[in-house]
Amino acid sequence: MPFFSTDSTKIFYTTGGSPSNPAVVFIHGLGSSQNYFYSQFEALSSTHHVILLDTPGSGQSPTPAGPPSALLLVSEISALMDHLNVPSAIVVGHSLGGLLASLLAVEFPNKVAGLVLLGPVHPSDALAAAFETRVKTIEQTDFSLEAIYNAVPLAATGTLSRSKSSLVHGFIRELVSRQDPRGYIATCTVIATAPVPEFAKLDKKPPAIVLVGEEDKTAPYEGCVDKIATGLEAEVRFLEGVGHWHALEDPEAVLDAILSIKI
Repeated sequence: MPFFSTDSTKIFYTTGGSPSNPAVVFIHGLGSSQNYFYSQFEALSSTHHVILLDTPGSGQSPTPAGPPSALLLVSEISALMDHLNVPSAIVVGHSLGGLLASLLAVEFPNKVAGLVLLGPVHPSDALAAAFETRVKTIEQTDFSLEAIYNAVPLAATGTLSRSKSSLVHGFIRELVSRQDPRGYIATCTVIATAPVPEFAKLDKKPPAIVLVGEEDKTAPYEGCVDKIATGLEAEVRFLEGVGHWHALEDPEAVLDAILSIKI
């Protein structure tokens, strides 16, 4: 299993396809792992150089000892790209991963050839308060994630997945239940303290597509996703019947968006 060592932790990653092909880097969200994007990974491996990773504190990447931050995660993802000799890539991010992808574009603009953002969260006082409360709740329940992994599969998905199969819900439950509670708390802290991406700093904005689940209660378009989409001057695609787990609920739409970015 390949790990990349940073100054603060290790990042578990997976690569596929030829390094001579256009690169795609995937960044998952809270309570998830690189496996969230495995359908797209398989579909793209014949035509792209595909990189999956577990952000520190998630999946198989250990929780850092020091204080977590969004900008630290972004710098570590940039360092991983250097390690893999990937000068630039289409960066695909879900939820927190969408915010991290946006910050990567601002902090390391030469490394982002295009963006596909799935329900990206946008920093706000209300968002910070919600995740600070979630951290306190986990700490008060002896660091148990049981209430979260039992609620999220149905509460955060849309009618499309419910009409298809319960496999999507089971997979989401597995992703969340496998998390290290302290890593989950650290990632909540990343969301609560993340800065707003300063898109005005960009001399040239990368081509960007933002996917919005029409039934997404976690990252709704109004007041959240619209701020990132507007800042990036991105194309916005609304996914009917989809909640917050776009890559599992409508994998074909996610793949189509990635293939629409030409570099």
